[in-house]
Amino acid sequence: MLDMALNAVRFFRNESCGSAFPAAWGRRKMTDMLTRGTQGKSGTGFAVADELSTAMKMTSICGLGQVVPVPMSP
Repeated sequence: MLDMALNAVRFFRNESCGSAFPAAWGRRKMTDMLTRGTQGKSGTGFAVADELSTAMKMTSICGLGQVVPVPMSP
């Protein structure tokens, strides 16, 4: 499941324009969290995933920036 989520987040990261700071920063952070998770090094990285997802959904300018956290959302 983590690999599937990582694949989707990588796609959104590459396709997003990154105009909005939350999307630009959040998509990199989501990709890093998932990459560490697939390598078994998640640590406390997933603890902030819900907060980051909410912030991205509420503050990104475009729909693509808002959809980046969807694979991580419960």
